[in-house]
Amino acid sequence: FSLSIITVVGSLAGIGGYFLMRAKFYRELAKGKKREEELERRVYEVAVLKEVGERVGYSLDAVKIVEIISGSIGQLLNYSTASFMIIDGENNKIRFNCNVAEPVSPSFVKDVKDRMLAAIGEMTQQYALDFEIDERIEGSVLDEAESQVVVSFFNLPIFISGKVVGIINVSSKEAGVYTEENTEVLYRIANKASEAVSKLTEVLENEKGRLSQAVESLSDGLLMVDTQYRVIIANKKLREMLGLVENPKIFDVVNALSGNFDIRSKMEEAIARGESLAGQEVNLKSKVLEVYVSKVLDKHSMRPRGVVVLFQDITD
Repeated sequence: FSLSIITVVGSLAGIGGYFLMRAKFYRELAKGKKREEELERRVYEVAVLKEVGERVGYSLDAVKIVEIISGSIGQLLNYSTASFMIIDGENNKIRFNCNVAEPVSPSFVKDVKDRMLAAIGEMTQQYALDFEIDERIEGSVLDEAESQVVVSFFNLPIFISGKVVGIINVSSKEAGVYTEENTEVLYRIANKASEAVSKLTEVLENEKGRLSQAVESLSDGLLMVDTQYRVIIANKKLREMLGLVENPKIFDVVNALSGNFDIRSKMEEAIARGESLAGQEVNLKSKVLEVYVSKVLDKHSMRPRGVVVLFQDITD
């Protein structure tokens, strides 16, 4: 009888040891899988930050940074839709891009858009629906027959110099998809990218201030417009020559030269020909000006960025 008890106890101990060993094995397996997932997240973070860094090296365009982050989310998370919004406060517009990864209904996309607009309104303290929405839907075709709604989502705001410039949203029809653990890396990426751009913005603003002072002190009149003919630079000498207000519009310049020099046509010609136009003498009241018109190119894309016009007073 004693031997039987010892045998049973020994058997139970063996079984218990077996299950302990299995439990330890699965714990180690889980730890290994967790380390592997963390490594994948770190690799993803480094790759995205590298791409952001390369873009920031020559551009402060918030759209590009947001596009990089939102376009790479699929490497980290599953989603039904991945979307972003960019705020263009100057033109009172919001750009909404939605990438549909799997069939969803139009109401699903509308719900995503409304959630993002609400978040932007809360962050900016502005009524986001007052903005004009430029909407682009990409990826899978929307399906009216789909009835599933947004179950899981998270918003990732993008700040530059303390100001919100956009927001990224990831949404899913599945529950519990987005946890603090698997979204934390996105917040780190957003923060680091925002810090890099904010620092570069500060440096460029300082340089811009110095350049503005130099431009203002030029003895020649200088006008620069973008491709939409919005005035970017109109220095002090130009304003004095043409009798312009401090922040003139293009039609102010056109009116000041009306009957003497068709500046709008010359700008269009410079862009079309892709070269500087020869200097032209212009009689303006008691002055004789020599005017040079030249196209400005983006050094990377080689696309026109605008036109610069130089006015030299050659009256003497």
